[in-house]
Amino acid sequence: MFNPNPSRDDEKLLLRLPKAAQLLSMSKRKLWSLAISGNVPSFKVGNSRFFSVEALRKWIQERSLE
Repeated sequence: MFNPNPSRDDEKLLLRLPKAAQLLSMSKRKLWSLAISGNVPSFKVGNSRFFSVEALRKWIQERSLE
Protein backbone atom coordinates (compact mmCIF):
# COMPACT_ATOMS: atom_id res chain seq x y z
CA MET A 1 0.00 0.00 0.00
CA PHE A 2 1.24 3.49 -0.89
CA ASN A 3 2.07 5.64 2.10
CA PRO A 4 2.10 9.35 1.08
CA ASN A 5 3.88 10.33 4.30
CA PRO A 6 6.48 7.68 5.06
CA SER A 7 8.34 7.88 8.33
CA ARG A 8 12.11 8.18 8.18
CA ASP A 9 12.32 4.45 8.97
CA ASP A 10 10.30 3.60 5.84
CA GLU A 11 12.29 5.86 3.52
CA LYS A 12 14.89 4.20 1.33
CA LEU A 13 18.41 5.53 1.63
CA LEU A 14 19.62 4.31 -1.76
CA LEU A 15 17.97 4.17 -5.15
CA ARG A 16 18.87 2.33 -8.32
CA LEU A 17 19.02 4.25 -11.59
CA PRO A 18 15.43 3.65 -12.84
CA LYS A 19 13.81 4.85 -9.60
CA ALA A 20 16.20 7.78 -9.21
CA ALA A 21 15.50 8.91 -12.77
CA GLN A 22 11.77 8.64 -12.20
CA LEU A 23 11.92 10.70 -9.01
CA LEU A 24 14.11 13.31 -10.70
CA SER A 25 11.75 13.47 -13.72
CA MET A 26 14.49 12.71 -16.22
CA SER A 27 15.27 9.86 -18.54
CA LYS A 28 17.41 6.97 -17.37
CA ARG A 29 19.85 7.73 -20.20
CA LYS A 30 20.26 11.36 -19.10
CA LEU A 31 20.77 10.41 -15.45
CA TRP A 32 23.27 7.71 -16.43
CA SER A 33 25.22 10.25 -18.48
CA LEU A 34 25.26 12.75 -15.61
CA ALA A 35 26.28 10.06 -13.12
CA ILE A 36 29.20 8.60 -15.09
CA SER A 37 30.49 12.11 -15.85
CA GLY A 38 30.45 12.88 -12.11
CA ASN A 39 27.83 15.62 -12.35
CA VAL A 40 25.31 13.72 -10.20
CA PRO A 41 26.48 11.93 -7.04
CA SER A 42 26.39 8.14 -7.34
CA PHE A 43 28.53 5.13 -6.61
CA LYS A 44 28.96 1.57 -7.80
CA VAL A 45 28.77 -1.67 -5.89
CA GLY A 46 29.79 -4.45 -8.22
CA ASN A 47 27.95 -3.81 -11.49
CA SER A 48 25.15 -1.78 -9.89
CA ARG A 49 25.03 2.00 -9.62
CA PHE A 50 23.31 3.55 -6.61
CA PHE A 51 22.10 7.04 -5.80
CA SER A 52 21.90 8.28 -2.23
CA VAL A 53 18.59 10.01 -1.51
CA GLU A 54 20.37 12.45 0.80
CA ALA A 55 23.06 13.24 -1.79
CA LEU A 56 20.42 13.78 -4.47
CA ARG A 57 18.49 16.16 -2.20
CA LYS A 58 21.70 18.12 -1.58
CA TRP A 59 22.50 18.13 -5.31
CA ILE A 60 19.03 19.49 -6.12
CA GLN A 61 19.30 22.15 -3.43
CA GLU A 62 22.70 23.29 -4.73
CA ARG A 63 21.33 23.52 -8.28
CA SER A 64 18.32 25.56 -7.19
CA LEU A 65 20.63 28.20 -5.68
CA GLU A 66 22.46 28.80 -8.98
